[in-house]
Amino acid sequence: MKPEIQLLLSMISDGVRAPAALTPEQSASFLALCRHHRVDSYLGHHVQNNRCPALPEETSRKMIASLHGAKLRARRMLENFQRVANDLHRNGIEFAALKGIDLSARIYDDPGLRTFDDIDILVRGGDVSRVLEVLARIGFETPARLLPASWVRKYHFHLPLVHKEEKWMLEVHWRLMDQRILPDVGEEELWDSMRRSPAGYRILSPVHYVAYLAAHAAKHGILNRRIAVHPRCSEFLLHPYSEIRLIWLIDIARLMAVEKVSPEDALATAADWGCGDSAGDIQAFCNTLFSSDSKADGSAEFGRREGIVERQVKVRLMNKMQQELDGEDPCAESLPWLLVPNKTFHVRPIRLLTHG
Repeated sequence: MKPEIQLLLSMISDGVRAPAALTPEQSASFLALCRHHRVDSYLGHHVQNNRCPALPEETSRKMIASLHGAKLRARRMLENFQRVANDLHRNGIEFAALKGIDLSARIYDDPGLRTFDDIDILVRGGDVSRVLEVLARIGFETPARLLPASWVRKYHFHLPLVHKEEKWMLEVHWRLMDQRILPDVGEEELWDSMRRSPAGYRILSPVHYVAYLAAHAAKHGILNRRIAVHPRCSEFLLHPYSEIRLIWLIDIARLMAVEKVSPEDALATAADWGCGDSAGDIQAFCNTLFSSDSKADGSAEFGRREGIVERQVKVRLMNKMQQELDGEDPCAESLPWLLVPNKTFHVRPIRLLTHG
């Protein structure tokens, strides 16, 4: 196992021992992995409170600096969110907070431990036009290169907006996710089961939240099914080509622990929503990385038939990942994009093995 991957796993998983001191090249690769997986501030808290002999002092200082920077950004984003929330409340619009803006305060001891770059809110489908009118009055506009907003509203599930003066992004969702990924979410049931935060906005029920976060992570990981059943699952999972971010799995594990959500209930909800298999892969990742008193093996054998092109590219990508994991050079961070049509004629982005 590469020392930088071993160190990262040792800091988040009970079953892995930390390696000896990293070389400067390995510590740079470790820091790049932490930033890729968006855990540099999360682990910076660990480094600040527990000296890490494997890390050079300079790398430790950079991680602690990431933590302090994340705390400042979180404070600004929370202030921005509260201004938006106040305007929506004044106009009688119900909304729910999603992902980083909610999770950072809900399940982390300090909002700076969970970095986020934008703010996501969910509104009812019938309120979208009114919400956009309110947000336009307080300085939001659609990005210049975005497709026409009417197309986005018809064919997508959220619309990104940018504050004209302050240049931060707000995403307005009217569905949790694309209907192809979450085909059977009942909107009324979802809203009726929500709780209210102390600030008055709505938050998803714990079991719905876990199912949603699992579906979100599954959407991004084109190789999830292959990685979930691989004997070196944790190593492949941390490789950047996996397209999974470790912070998403930490979110799920912490939410399940803090809100007392059982894996069985989360998988049952995901199955009701039509994403049981893909959410099961994410549960398998959490079982691999994090210790738990209650585990459900949600991973399944290959259920969907892959086209020849899709299958060949995935096999080549897995082989390339293994070569990098077993080699001496640090893990590469990215590959050029390739669009591969799958059996449902939905174009999925995965990486092409064409770099030098």
